[in-house]
Amino acid sequence: MSRKMGIPLRVGVAGCGSIAQVIHIPILKKHPDVNLQALCDLDASKAAILADKFAIPHIYEDIDDMLNREDLDAIFILTPNSLHLPMSLLALEYGVHLF
Repeated sequence: MSRKMGIPLRVGVAGCGSIAQVIHIPILKKHPDVNLQALCDLDASKAAILADKFAIPHIYEDIDDMLNREDLDAIFILTPNSLHLPMSLLALEYGVHLF
């Protein structure tokens, strides 16, 4: 990943459960070098509420759709453990860095 200094990382979050709501999203939104662009969760209403609360412009119900439409530098996979591997492999196919 080659980035110019001062350009925020474009980040997405997959999984909008309690760990995302309480820890990751609030910290990412406060970080000056991060642009939190999109949330993805099977529960679209939960994602929409969080997107509204934290001023995140895009929500998705499908990670493949999010990765295809958003130009992300990194993604936080905050889903149940059983989904980490398939979602991580998909993100890597799109050239997106993982957390």
